[in-house]
Amino acid sequence: MLRLLAADQDAWAALLGHELAHIHLDHLEGMRDRRGRAEIASSLAGLVLSAIGLPLANVAADAATVLADRAYSRDDEREADRIGLGYMRKAGFAEKGAITLQQLLLSAGTPGSLPFLSTHPSGEERIAVLLELMGSAP
Repeated sequence: MLRLLAADQDAWAALLGHELAHIHLDHLEGMRDRRGRAEIASSLAGLVLSAIGLPLANVAADAATVLADRAYSRDDEREADRIGLGYMRKAGFAEKGAITLQQLLLSAGTPGSLPFLSTHPSGEERIAVLLELMGSAP
């Protein structure tokens, strides 16, 4: 991040605002709770599906659990982006830093990842939502 953001104070404000929003919103505790409940549900589903003779029942139940957890994680990221943008505004930083941050992350990212397996929304989606939140969506 140090090399990627360099001296762009507005991009740093976006990053810090986003991470502070995660802390303020207690997303880590929510993730722990979700994972605990999901593990129990996955185990029960695996047992039931195995009992009725479904091959690879545990694998199917575990995969469904992982995909559901990813969706919740993406919602947490969207919420942290929104709240973090508000923090930036209140602190007097330029909102464009949030766009710059996402553009830099996109340029540094690894192409070809499967979106439904990601814990974060795509950079393109995040930029579009940020623009909408800023009131300058095309």
